[in-house]
Amino acid sequence: MIFYCKNWNSYGIRGKFKEIIKSCLNNRYQRVSITSNNSCLSSSSKWRKVRCGVPQGSILGPLLFLLYINDLTRVFGNNHKPVLFADDTSLTVSHFNHPDFSNDMISAFNQLNKWFAANLLSLNLEKNSVCTVYNKKHLYK
Repeated sequence: MIFYCKNWNSYGIRGKFKEIIKSCLNNRYQRVSITSNNSCLSSSSKWRKVRCGVPQGSILGPLLFLLYINDLTRVFGNNHKPVLFADDTSLTVSHFNHPDFSNDMISAFNQLNKWFAANLLSLNLEKNSVCTVYNKKHLYK
């Protein structure tokens, strides 16, 4: 199955509705087509089976994506606070001690990377950035 949900029943998805969702996710194929605006040339790749992900542009797509990433927040420690909005993820790491902060940040990033890999996702490293904010009280501790 393309979209694996560990606990369909805990989300209230069972019976006929569960079968409908499964049928929407299984046996999907896609290809890439390129057409030139300047000429009548066009080219298409071969049809390939879609092996993971949720269908984009569908009515159920956003709901299925939320179910897909629902357990992401459970992989972090107390000093890590993930913020999820649509398909964007932000992570806040807080610590009063700079060396511990650096270690926590590396640990959180490694946990995030591990979760992404386990769920057949990847981080776009070109879109990642770090913003460090210091509290004046704790700056020199």
